[in-house]
Amino acid sequence: MPFEFLEHMADVYVKAYGRDLKEVFESAAKALFEVMINTEKVDLKEEYEVTVEGMDLYQLLYNWLEELLIIFTSQGLAIGKTSITDLKCNGVCYLKAKVYGEKYSVEKHEARTEVKSPTYSLMEIRVSKDFAEAKFVLDI
Repeated sequence: MPFEFLEHMADVYVKAYGRDLKEVFESAAKALFEVMINTEKVDLKEEYEVTVEGMDLYQLLYNWLEELLIIFTSQGLAIGKTSITDLKCNGVCYLKAKVYGEKYSVEKHEARTEVKSPTYSLMEIRVSKDFAEAKFVLDI
């Protein structure tokens, strides 16, 4: 999934993009975990279903990233892949996804930088007919 890290003074500034919002949210998840671990070393042994809601796309993106962080810290799941199965905004935004990974190992997954939280700082979401992107900051 395509993403890139943009310049930021203290935290991690991410630009995630794709053909649609589903791909953007998958790319955002990949970027989050690439900051923390080497996702190429994650075997996709376990599968979990995740459901997240938000009042708008901004809150949905924030809640999505926060939920993934909670799964990582509370369940010790290193996530190597996500698949958004449903994403809708009708008054309230809703996302349903499957996440794949395995139990986290500092040695195997090459611990990198700890992410404390996603933030709304500099958050932008743009959607057009054939392209979508999101920019957001991760507090480290």
